[in-house]
Amino acid sequence: MATPSACNFQPWRFVVVTNPAVKKAISEQIKPAGPASKAPVVIVVCGDMDHTFEAAPDYWAEDCSAATENVMLAAHAMGLGTIWIGIYPQKERYELLKDLLELPDNIKAFGMIAVGHPAEHPAPKDKWDADKVHYEKW
Repeated sequence: MATPSACNFQPWRFVVVTNPAVKKAISEQIKPAGPASKAPVVIVVCGDMDHTFEAAPDYWAEDCSAATENVMLAAHAMGLGTIWIGIYPQKERYELLKDLLELPDNIKAFGMIAVGHPAEHPAPKDKWDADKVHYEKW
C-alpha cells in the first residue's frame, strides 16, 4: 500500500482468496488463470471507482498495476513465487470475478496474483535491450 498513485487517491483494494473451491472456479472460468487453482493464495487486485482521480479516472488501472508489481516484489523478497494474471480490461473476466467474489458495484477487478512457493528457481532473465532506451531525444 506504499505504492504511488494519481493524486494519492489510492484506489487499490485487495481480495485474498484461499478457498480451494473459489480458486478452482476462477481457474476453470478464466482460461489463463490455471495457476490460481494450484496456488495457496490468490490476491485479486481491484480498483475502487469511488476513489479515482476525477481529471483522469482511468488512472486507477495504472495505480493498481503499480500496486500489483509492489505485491509481487514483496512476495519475491519473502522467497515466494508469483504469477500475474490479467483481468482488466477484458470485461467478461472482471464481470465474472464480480459475481464470484460478490464485489460491490463500485469495485472493479484489475488482476490476480497467484502466490506460492516456486517449484524451481531459474536464473533471472536478462531482458536489457539498449535499442529501447533513448537519451535526450528519440
